[in-house]
Amino acid sequence: MGRKVKKIDLTELDRAELTKGYKSSNSAVYSRRCHMVLLKSQGKTSEEIAEIVSTTIQPVNRWCNRYLKLGVLGLENKPGQGRKPILNKKDDKEKVKAIVKKERQQLKQVKDD
Repeated sequence: MGRKVKKIDLTELDRAELTKGYKSSNSAVYSRRCHMVLLKSQGKTSEEIAEIVSTTIQPVNRWCNRYLKLGVLGLENKPGQGRKPILNKKDDKEKVKAIVKKERQQLKQVKDD
């Protein structure tokens, strides 16, 4: 006898917001997280969802629990996550433009200066 499947009950507004995030988000990871929650609301097991989205059951459970605690905002990346920018937008903008005009093949010079 297996464990009981924990189903997430969604309101129509929540379902619409998750569907929009899944189908039209610019972020692939956010779209995937919305998809996990939508599948869980359909009564799928964590194992089935993990197979569908090509991951393990731990991330499925983690994102579903985070959704239950924080809602749709909990599926977004926290500030400060991800790779830090290589160039400083304000300071390096003019330098990049000048180097591109002068030598298009030597953009590495921007960081060397």
